[in-house]
Amino acid sequence: MYTVMIVDDEPAALELLCNIIRKRCPCFQIADTAENGQEALVKMESVRPDLLITDVKMLVMDGVGLMARVQERFPETRMVVVSGYQDFAYVKAALRSGTCDYLLKPVMPRKLTEMMGRMEEQLKEIRYRQQCRIVKALCRGEPADTARTEKYFPKERYYCAVIRKGALPRRFFNSGGIEVFSEKTEKIMIYGRDEMEAMYLCPETVFCRQEFIQMVERQTAKEARGGSYVTAVISTEAVTLSGLSERVRELYEALNRRIMVGKTQIFRWDAPEPARKTNAGETADLKALGVYLEHGDMEALSKAVGKALQKWISCEYPQLRLEKLVRQVFYLLLGAGISKLSEEECEFLLEDAFCHAQTAAEPLTLSRMCRQFGVSQTYLSRLFRKYGDTSFVHYLTRVRMEAAKTLMKENPGLFIRDIAEMTGYGDQFYFSRIFRSVTGESPSEYMEHMASENGKN
Repeated sequence: MYTVMIVDDEPAALELLCNIIRKRCPCFQIADTAENGQEALVKMESVRPDLLITDVKMLVMDGVGLMARVQERFPETRMVVVSGYQDFAYVKAALRSGTCDYLLKPVMPRKLTEMMGRMEEQLKEIRYRQQCRIVKALCRGEPADTARTEKYFPKERYYCAVIRKGALPRRFFNSGGIEVFSEKTEKIMIYGRDEMEAMYLCPETVFCRQEFIQMVERQTAKEARGGSYVTAVISTEAVTLSGLSERVRELYEALNRRIMVGKTQIFRWDAPEPARKTNAGETADLKALGVYLEHGDMEALSKAVGKALQKWISCEYPQLRLEKLVRQVFYLLLGAGISKLSEEECEFLLEDAFCHAQTAAEPLTLSRMCRQFGVSQTYLSRLFRKYGDTSFVHYLTRVRMEAAKTLMKENPGLFIRDIAEMTGYGDQFYFSRIFRSVTGESPSEYMEHMASENGKN
């Protein structure tokens, strides 16, 4: 439901507009009315309507002056000006002030209804973009505008869960990850810090507690079938909007503590962590590596490193603990002068190693590319950083989106699910989210624009 404020100094004209909207526009609700621009501005401070419909000529403050101030103070509000033919000069001034549409007097019910339909589509897009912006701020712990948050999100409770394919997000190398948002048609808001992740914010009115848990379990199983290990953290206790940011932070922290390389798992954010040995012989393992280094026994060193890694993984260490141990191995090699890499390059390689540890759900992976061209993963990763300022995964995503756009242009009759499969995505909804994140449009919107352009040509 969208709210409307109507401003007109003629009571009969005001009543006519209100009656048409009440009877013919079920998606709109009259929030308030005013007799002049000054009164409307005062009321808008508390009402904050989605749509403003205003007459042009009024005492105290006319429609053009009102819209100029509304554009400055309430930029999300769409505006429509109502005027007679003789006031067309005012209409042009209003359009320069940012008015979205206009109606000529006398207002005909059919014309007003058509205009409200156009406004509804614009308001859907505005609401979607504002909700995405708010969800991103909540997930990143950024301060949110309370009034805007309450306007675009109902005052209800939310279940939360984060599902992540593969390793934790990159922290050292800024690879330009693609943020992912839900589509406008989805009832659950989704935000991913990159294309390997989805934070689900589900209103309590959409799913009950058990239904939400089952949805997360199904989605986790679906992602795992693609060949990746998946970690899901669930908040089974619904929280209010005011507590959502804190709960999201707790989910991310639980993910950081518990994610394990190669293991798919689902757990509650507040579940006690499994007991693990504080030191399962890691000190002895590292000391043994140092001995092999001192004696220059590279063959034994290589075997010992592989054996130690397998042991640490079998102990089901969290990724961060495993990273710490692997980093110590890196620096042993650096200290012995075996590796000529810089410390920065070591950090890049370490992050790449974990990022590509069984993370690709599609057949085209970095390791496969390396085998195809006969180069090492280290070398190929370095090339992507040097020449593309990106990672293989993000580069592959953008290549696939360009391929999808070409398919849409050349084959307008294809279904979205077919385009998703042809570009390497088994889930058309996931494909649609990625496509919008990269292009700014959904696949259906992009195809409509292509059809419109082809029609003009």
